[in-house]
Amino acid sequence: MINRKFRSFTLVELMVVVTVILILTTFVSLSLVNSKKKARDEKRVIDANNIAVALDQYALDHQRKYPDPGCAYPQQVGVEQFCITDIKNIASDLANYLSPFPQDPLGGTGYGYDYVVGSDGQRSAVIVKKIEAEKSLCNVTSPTDADLPDVMKKYVSGKRITTQDCLYYVAR
Repeated sequence: MINRKFRSFTLVELMVVVTVILILTTFVSLSLVNSKKKARDEKRVIDANNIAVALDQYALDHQRKYPDPGCAYPQQVGVEQFCITDIKNIASDLANYLSPFPQDPLGGTGYGYDYVVGSDGQRSAVIVKKIEAEKSLCNVTSPTDADLPDVMKKYVSGKRITTQDCLYYVAR
C-alpha cells in the first residue's frame, strides 16, 4: 500500500498554470508596446509645439520673419509660394532659442519634423511626420479638409497625404 503524505500537482495542472501565465504576459507586453508608442507620439507633439515657440521667438527678433531654409524649388499655392523642407535645415537658426534641438524619439538620423514657410516669411508650420499610435493627436484627418491653413494645404498636396495618414501640425 502506498502512503501519500505529500500531494503534488499533475503535469496537466502545471501546463494550465503556465499557459495562463503566458497569456497574461502577452497581454501585458502588448499593452506596454502601445504605451511606448503613445509616449513617443506625445513627445513628438510637445517637441513640435516647442519648435513653434522657438520659431515665434526667432520671428520677433528678425522683423517678424520666420527662418528661410533656402529652398531651391518653392511650391506654388494660389499666388503664394511655400518652401517645404526637413526641420534640420533651420536647426542652426533656432540654436539660440531651443537647445538641445528636439529629435525624433525613435532616434536615428532624422529629426521627424518638417518645416513649411511662405516665401514672404510671414507664415510657417511645423509638421510631425509620423504619429504611431495615438490617432486622436492628429489634426489633419483629411487631405481635403477646408479648415486647413494655406501653409498646410500645400504640404498636404505636395506630400500626397492620404486619408490613412495621420499628421500633427502647428501653424503660425
